[in-house]
Amino acid sequence: MRLLASLLALVLFLFMAHPCVGASGREMVVVFKGDQTEVPFEEDNGTITKRKPRAFRVPAFVGGIFNGKEFLVVLCDARYYGFSDWSFIEPAVRTSYGDYNTWSDAEIVVKNTRKNKKTQLWATSQP
Repeated sequence: MRLLASLLALVLFLFMAHPCVGASGREMVVVFKGDQTEVPFEEDNGTITKRKPRAFRVPAFVGGIFNGKEFLVVLCDARYYGFSDWSFIEPAVRTSYGDYNTWSDAEIVVKNTRKNKKTQLWATSQP
């Protein structure tokens, strides 16, 4: 119960303190947008290309102060073939320091090894 209360307090603090998550009277900033935000994608042969996943899911973000500057880190699921949990997914991240209008390029945190048979079947059946 204490953990739940602490998480709720953190979420409320972030909504009140950071403009990029919809604080009242402030402009919203889109960090990841399906079919538009590019992420680096490593092909099976090792070459890196830019791809635009169909959808993103943002399960986590964290803010703080580092070397006297505010920062915000947004972690998401880059879902290449759709919104489904069985879609081909890789975790991606973007960061902002101070203004929340300037964001780093999206980076893949952990490469999907493509070993899950259900994901492979889903990926081959998609356009």
